[in-house]
Amino acid sequence: MVSVVDLHVLRVFCGPGGRGGNRLGVVGHGGMVIGERLRLAVAAKLGFSETVFVDDPARGVVDIYTPSVRLPCRTAAGTHPRHGPRHPAGRRVADPGAPTA
Repeated sequence: MVSVVDLHVLRVFCGPGGRGGNRLGVVGHGGMVIGERLRLAVAAKLGFSETVFVDDPARGVVDIYTPSVRLPCRTAAGTHPRHGPRHPAGRRVADPGAPTA
């Protein structure tokens, strides 16, 4: 398995007081994790409902995986994995249990 150097765990769609929410894995330098097989392995290891690989941040190119399948970005994926990578850098969460919003 590859060592992912730019992994952020975000909690998106939190309730009042930052409670609840869904965890989302965001690999900032997605191009370092090459191939569907390896990306699936990373997503499975994380175990979140979705993991987003940011392939080209300037153009907004992302690749989204569940622990078992790749999701078509424009059709099947909901707002959770598409908006999570937009999370401000200052609000990244290193501790998945910490409130973010």
